[in-house]
Amino acid sequence: MEREYRVLHAIHKHNILPSTTPEYRIPVPEVYALCEDVNVIGTPFYVMEFLEGRIFADGSMPEVGPAERKQLYVSQGRLVETLC
Repeated sequence: MEREYRVLHAIHKHNILPSTTPEYRIPVPEVYALCEDVNVIGTPFYVMEFLEGRIFADGSMPEVGPAERKQLYVSQGRLVETLC
């Protein structure tokens, strides 16, 4: 949990730099706070920005048509390339 918070926070800081042009921004939610005190809810947690979107539990995305599925797969490939 702590590592995920730190990665998201670092990417957000990169995104808001004046020198970071739009093509080099990585879309991530802004994280607001990390709580490492297990006495609060029993485990570390963080609070982040709410973003509209969809979550696909099944990677084959049966609920999406073929054309949109292809577009989603291509965009995921760009994401992986960006992170590498």
